Amino acid sequence: MRKIRVSDVLAGAALFVALGGTAWALANNSVQSRHIVNGEVKSADIMNAGIKGADLKGGAITGDHVADDNLGAADSGPPPPP
Repeated sequence: MRKIRVSDVLAGAALFVALGGTAWALANNSVQSRHIVNGEVKSADIMNAGIKGADLKGGAITGDHVADDNLGAADSGPPPPP
C-alpha cells in the first residue's frame, strides 16, 4: 500500500478549498461588479430586461448601436434639452 505524503494531503485540501469557495460565491449570488473585468460580460450573460436606462451612462447608446427599424416612438423618451 502506498504511503500518504504531506504533499498529497495539502494538495487535496487546496483543491477542496478552491472548489468549495467558488461554489459558495456562485450559490450566494455574491459576484459583484468589482469582480468582473471590463468588457467581459456578454449579451448572453444578461437576463431579459436586466438593463434599465439608469444603468447606462449618458450617451452610452447612440443610433449607431441600434439596428434600423428596431425602436418605435414608445421606446424613446423626451428629446434631450438643447
